[in-house]
Amino acid sequence: MAFENRELMEYACVRFEEGKYDEALESFALLYMRGYEQEWLIETIYNCYMAENDGEFRKAFQPFEEKNKDIYEECILDFIPYRDGEYYIFDKELGIFRGVFSVPDLKKTDLRPVFQEMEFSGAVLELDWDWSKEKPVLAAARNRKIYAICHDRKRCMSFFKIPELADYMNNIRLFSDVLEFQDYFHQNTSAYLPRILLGNKDTIEKLDNIIDQEHQYRLTPEGRNTENVLLTIGIPTANRGHMVLKRLENLLRMCYDAEIEIAISKNCNDYYQEEYDEVGRITDARIHYFDHGIRLKASDNWIYTVEMAHGKYVLFVSDEDDVVIEAVEHYLALLSKHPEAGLIRARTEFQCADIKENLHKKKGLEAFSAEFLRQNYLSGLIVRREDFILEDLHKLNEFSDNYFFACYPHEWWCAILSRRGDYLEDPVTLISENESLISEEVEMGRKKGLELQAGEEGLVKNSKLPTYATYESRLKQFRGYIDFIHYFMEEDCQGAEAGLALAIGKASFLFELARRYSYKPDDFLNMTDKLLWSFMEAIDEFTLEEEQKIHLLKMAESCGLHLMGLHEQLGGI
Repeated sequence: MAFENRELMEYACVRFEEGKYDEALESFALLYMRGYEQEWLIETIYNCYMAENDGEFRKAFQPFEEKNKDIYEECILDFIPYRDGEYYIFDKELGIFRGVFSVPDLKKTDLRPVFQEMEFSGAVLELDWDWSKEKPVLAAARNRKIYAICHDRKRCMSFFKIPELADYMNNIRLFSDVLEFQDYFHQNTSAYLPRILLGNKDTIEKLDNIIDQEHQYRLTPEGRNTENVLLTIGIPTANRGHMVLKRLENLLRMCYDAEIEIAISKNCNDYYQEEYDEVGRITDARIHYFDHGIRLKASDNWIYTVEMAHGKYVLFVSDEDDVVIEAVEHYLALLSKHPEAGLIRARTEFQCADIKENLHKKKGLEAFSAEFLRQNYLSGLIVRREDFILEDLHKLNEFSDNYFFACYPHEWWCAILSRRGDYLEDPVTLISENESLISEEVEMGRKKGLELQAGEEGLVKNSKLPTYATYESRLKQFRGYIDFIHYFMEEDCQGAEAGLALAIGKASFLFELARRYSYKPDDFLNMTDKLLWSFMEAIDEFTLEEEQKIHLLKMAESCGLHLMGLHEQLGGI
């Protein structure tokens, strides 16, 4: 049975006196909308519910006010505290209540219907003013940029007063019309263009044309801005101009501009110079191309790629391999969400196909233990550029006689970087490997009399096994592991134990691979014996607790038994 107005007023006042302010407000609002004692009611509501909260509303609105030069007093809507995170919306201009806005309901909003396909890119939409009708977009603003072209700005901006929406509103920028929207991105070329377009067919078509115009402008030298590059795709290259052209054919399909950069560091002048000249003539301003004009050490060329980059992060990509364009969005989102990450290993189709789930390890020993001796393949490795530069990794060239460093200098880089940032692995495939050209190139180099670097010696005769993967080479690399652990861990016994365990496990695994390639099966047991002696000698070199030594010796014994069992399984005697 509905209350008459007088009875409802008495009920509301009693509820207020009992401290049941939400129930009282429901009744006050209902009475107001019935037209009963409106002047008294609105004065009472503002005195009892708004006065003591005005400071909080002003504080919440202040960042928006400073950024956009809008004035708090011009907000047409007020939000009257109702329940925790819930507000009655009162339109001061029309003198009406416009329902209830609920932050708890906003937090429950399912974003997938709107944002399922794109994890990183911002969104743009046109709306009248009512964010209640755009909850998935508003909810997404907590983690991504939202650009709103609002036709009723003073009502729309009123939502910026709600204290609980501060985390959302920080990522929202308002525009009064389409021209203002386009001008903002034309003037602020470091701001990422929104890729998610919301609205009806005509609105999306109009916005799409604007986004494309600004994207094309950003591909020119005049429109290029490198101040806010999140990811540089770094391609060191040597004597493979034809391959670089293929890589660019793929990469230039990307829809991104200010977010990314393609840095190409050219080493050597022996082959495919015409194709490199063609690379240099490409006008897309996302390409940063530098020709050293001389033959460099391969590791130095990789380092130069980072040094010439502008991105916060650098993705290493061989000039043999392709980036999976559809995965770039995912990795931009990953980097944006994890600024604490210093080293990220992305999944690749072949070399790192064993990455099946996400991994996140804290910087220091935890990160080192997860990444060490797992970075043999450079494509798909992402480093935080600032860390890399600060470490001045050219200094490691003093270890050029270390065969582990000569073959895998990037393993040294990653171990050193593990002290500076967290280590992540991600199961989304980012790199598609192509067939290696190394054997063909080695033969070309030999004919031309070029000096071969470590790891460039080609394949074992009558085998698919690279020369750096023989038993003999792996023994030399294991010695290099140990020398590195001495250098890196110094007096850290716990770190040394972790490094030794990883070294023993890795060397055993690599011996197994060589045996499975049928490399010198008759020498396998003899070489395995040498490997096991190397394990024991390495353990004795470090000052370890007895318990640590026992653990490592048992591990070495287990590896030896496994290798001998494998040999027997494969028909060895």
